[in-house]
Parts: sequence; C-alpha cells; structure tokens
Amino acid sequence: MTGSDPRRIALLADGGRVDLAVPPDGVLLDALRAAGIDFDARRHVVFGRGSKVTPLDTVVADLDDGCLLTVADFSGRGEGDRKRSRRLEAAIPGALTCLLVVVGLLTLVVAAGAMDLAAEWRGALAGALGLAACGVAIVGARRAGGDAFVRTSTLAATVALGFAAGALALPADFERAGLVRVIAGCAAAAVCAAIAATATLDPLLRGVGGTVCLLLAGAGLIAGLVAIAGGDLRAGACVILGATPLLHRGLASALVNMPEGYFIQYERFMTNRWTVRGSIPESHDTVHAIEVRGAMDVAAARLRAGTVTVCVMAVVTAPAALVGWADATLLAQFGAGAVVVFVALTFALAPRRSTTPLLRWAPRLATGGVLLGAGMTFSASVGLAAAGAVAGGLLVLAVVMIALLVPTTRGWRSLSASRFADGIESIAVVLALPAAMIDANVPDLVRGMMAG
Repeated sequence: MTGSDPRRIALLADGGRVDLAVPPDGVLLDALRAAGIDFDARRHVVFGRGSKVTPLDTVVADLDDGCLLTVADFSGRGEGDRKRSRRLEAAIPGALTCLLVVVGLLTLVVAAGAMDLAAEWRGALAGALGLAACGVAIVGARRAGGDAFVRTSTLAATVALGFAAGALALPADFERAGLVRVIAGCAAAAVCAAIAATATLDPLLRGVGGTVCLLLAGAGLIAGLVAIAGGDLRAGACVILGATPLLHRGLASALVNMPEGYFIQYERFMTNRWTVRGSIPESHDTVHAIEVRGAMDVAAARLRAGTVTVCVMAVVTAPAALVGWADATLLAQFGAGAVVVFVALTFALAPRRSTTPLLRWAPRLATGGVLLGAGMTFSASVGLAAAGAVAGGLLVLAVVMIALLVPTTRGWRSLSASRFADGIESIAVVLALPAAMIDANVPDLVRGMMAG
C-alpha cells in the first residue's frame, strides 16, 4: 500500500459502525465529521489500539490501514436524555440573550440617571454594578459552551455593566468630569472584558473578549491623551470618532494570529538574507486543516466583534462632533462637517469587500446612525430654522442611495466604479482623524500645553 492510497478505518459510535476510506493527508477530526459524528471534546474520547487515546489532530497517514477506532461518550446519558437536553439547550440561549441585553440597557439607563446622586449612594451603586459585571463575566464565560448567543450576550452585558460601574465611581464636581468618567468607564469595561476572556474555556470567546478589551482600552487611551492636553468631553469624542475609520481598516490585518513559521520558509530566508541576526522560527512543513480552521474561526469571530465595537463607538460619539457648532470657529466648523462626512463614507463603502451579513450590515447601520446623530445635534445647535435644510439634505442623500441601490441589487457591476470607490474610501480613512483633531481644537490644546 503506497502513502497516497486512502486509509480504511472503522469507527464505532452510538449510531453503530461506520467504515470509511479517508485520504492520508487529512486528520482524524475530518474523518469524524465525514462520518456525521457530532464530536464534543468535553464528553467524547477516541480510543485506538490497546485502548490508547488517539488525538484528534492525528494525521490519517499515521493510522494503520483497517484500524478500529471507538468514540466513547462519558456524559453518562442515553439518547433520550441527550435529545431532551438539546431541546432545553436550544431554548436557553435566546432567553438568556434577551435577559442579559435588557440588563445591559437598564444598567446604562440607571447609570445615566444616577450621575447626580449623593457620593455614598453613587459609590454603592458603582460597587454593586462592578460586582455584577465580574459575576456575569465569570459565570457567563464558564457557561458559554461555544454558543454564539450566550457568548455575545455575556460579553455585551459585561461591558455595559463595567462601563456603568467605572463611570459612576467618580464624582461630578471637578473639571472635565465627563471626559474622566468616559476614561474610567472604558478602563472598567476593558478589565471586565479581559476577565471574561481569561475565565472562559471557549477559544472564540477568549479571542472576542481580547479584541473588545483592546478596542476599549484604546478608546480610553485616546480620551486620556485628550484630557492631558486639556480637552473636554466633546474633544475626546471627536478624536475617538475620527479614529474609528483607521481602527475599522486595520482590523482585518491585525486579528490573524498564527506562528511565524506558517507564513514563509524562514530557514531558507535566514540563510539568504544579508545578516544572520535573529533566531529561526520553528518550521511547519505540514499544515493541518484542524489547526488552520481553528485559527481562522477565532480570527473571524474577532473580526465580527471588532467591527461591531468600532461601529458602536462611531454611533455613540458622532452626536458630540457637532455640539456647539454655531458657536465654534470657522476652522472647527469645517472640521466637524468633514469628520462626519469622512466617517460616513468609510462605513458606507467598506461593506463592498465583505461577504458575511454582519460585516456588511453593521457598517451600513453605523453610517445611518452617524448621519442621524450628527444631523440631530446640528439641528439643535443652529436652531429650528436649519432643521428643514438638514432634513432636506438627508432626504436627498437617501434618494441618491436608493438610486444606487436599485441597479446594484439587479446585478450591476463596474470595475472602474469600484476602483473609484476604493480611492474615495482611502482618502476618507486618511483624513478622518486630522479633521477630528481640527474639530476638537487639538492644535490649540497642544500649543497651550507646550506654552504652559
């Protein structure tokens, strides 16, 4: 028998015996999936010759031809119990998701109304919310079990509770209290997300929690730098809004974590380069599908979570970009309008490169949220007379979008239009942050800080 011939193996499971002919370059997990076995590493074990445990990443070529493998279930439940458990587990995620989402929304509402409470009551409420955030993070992370609904609701409720606890922990009677509260809220939410990522056994939740933690920590860092420069809450929100296009563009290339030996042949590269400085990473001559598939699943989950987080950051901070627009300088007014336009363009054009529904619709909804929030703030700043002009502009924009949507949904494609959109998106990504810094009056803040 040659090394390229398929291996014949027999699998014994609850459903009986299954005989398979598997390509030698596959792994054992691929064979289990081909046999239709719903393998769960928490309760299933594969035994081979001599009752020895056979790892799932075992290459099929290393198995004996005609070998017998037994899939043992250590859950101690019969088929009827498993069916009832599946029905119960299918009903739990939806209810738990709704419960945790409602808890998160009520937390933010209560935190917004409790900002003016006495120091003792506010501190007690902040402590209670902090303990609740840690409890939801730990218990939800341990109970997630790979379910996407439970994973999402757990992380959303944890972040909301943590942000509210951090924002309420500080008093309101000092300078730039609003910006400092945002910094504290982002820091607390990032810590809670890190706790959820550390406490879980699910690699997807671990990756998602780490991504959300880094993004929240970055937002808090930006707000902290603005506070050091002497800015207020509006300035911090403007800079965070201008940074969202850069964060969104960099997500896809920053979330794939693979060992260095997977990318190039480092041994040949290190022998041909002009210097021998540095160590040679471990070479991976064989790429196993189970390892690559696991890494890509984690990267895809991190990309979805990062995209939603960045979109929420843009929608939340957009109304602050035009606060007090009528009283600002001409340069600040220009920066405010430019940052809103650039952010809207970025999120409107970005979905062209995505195929996942969430990655396509989250930026589109963020575009509508940014325009709606900025338009409402602009109308409140300039008075009721300009509200009609703003509504008319939004109506014209909606008509233009519908005019472009109809031929696109009918199959219209244009390479030149796509390249033109790529150029517009790149310009918007590059200029959004400088426009936000002009809107936030950051050059004057830095000049004053250096002079003082």
